[in-house]
Amino acid sequence: EEKADIPLTKDAQDAFLSCVTSMLTSDSLEASVDNALRYIGKYYMANRVYILSLSDDSQKVTMLYEWTGSGKYSIRQVMSGMEIKKIPLLMRCMEEGKPLFMKSAGDGFWQKRDRNVYWRFIAYPLKQEEEVKGFLCVENAQNHYTDSSLLSMVIPYIANEYKRFHLHTEKQEN
Repeated sequence: EEKADIPLTKDAQDAFLSCVTSMLTSDSLEASVDNALRYIGKYYMANRVYILSLSDDSQKVTMLYEWTGSGKYSIRQVMSGMEIKKIPLLMRCMEEGKPLFMKSAGDGFWQKRDRNVYWRFIAYPLKQEEEVKGFLCVENAQNHYTDSSLLSMVIPYIANEYKRFHLHTEKQEN
């Protein structure tokens, strides 16, 4: 069961500090977000961590950033342009506006089912003025898979990076 508003554990504090430090020492938006996703992925021991953006009409998603664990392949091409109605968990996350946690038997949607193996997924809504504009997704977390406290702490920093690098670019152009 989910634990969204609990104090950060020592592991989560360490992951948060690593995330933010790596972001603030990055020299580009891409490097900053990639570093954050990598630390999130390591904290959760996940297969993938990615950020999806909703289209203006909230009908499709586009993958903006993706971190993949060792031996995992990118799913950017599969996910980009995907209709959100084909991803019921994201539809629900958008409607409810809160983090959702899923657990199913098997290694993933496309592999054979094994009752002793669970595939886990966390969808965390990314909001702008209370409206869901995208999602941070953690795929197949092996650790901390019912805890989104790290995500709730890191996401405002990720959102701030867009502003920081956008302002930096504007200053360079003037």
